[in-house]
Amino acid sequence: MKRSLLVALAALALPLGAQAQTSPTTGTPTLSRAVLSKPYPMTQGDMIALTMTEYMPLAKAMNWGIDATVIACYDHPSGKIDVSVYGVRSSVDEAKSALEYFLHTVFPVLGNAVSQNLRVRLEETDLTLVYYDRMHESREIVRRFDGKYIVNN
Repeated sequence: MKRSLLVALAALALPLGAQAQTSPTTGTPTLSRAVLSKPYPMTQGDMIALTMTEYMPLAKAMNWGIDATVIACYDHPSGKIDVSVYGVRSSVDEAKSALEYFLHTVFPVLGNAVSQNLRVRLEETDLTLVYYDRMHESREIVRRFDGKYIVNN
């Protein structure tokens, strides 16, 4: 597994309430045992991101030409759903094209699933799209934020 994917997954875990403590002897984080019956508050953004991620296998099964792994998570500080696309495109133009494809072909279906399940409307402005080249250590190629592309140098 690529380092940046691990960093992204670790970043996801921290806002979700992991009670990490540091071992005094090794300095490495130690975690409390999970209490699976413990109530856990989630925001609507968390539920929307979870719903979108759950529906991605359906989008792939419909053979829409999706050759990337797509993961959505709610970014609490920005208040947006971060959609990470891990594909094999390495040029900026190809990455932009892949994000446009997601936005205009896949997102309407995912947005419909969110509407049906959670009874809310999701709009393009609620998203930040990021394309990572998984063939080159999951390097960020480009992101789309508030309708504008930002190229990672």
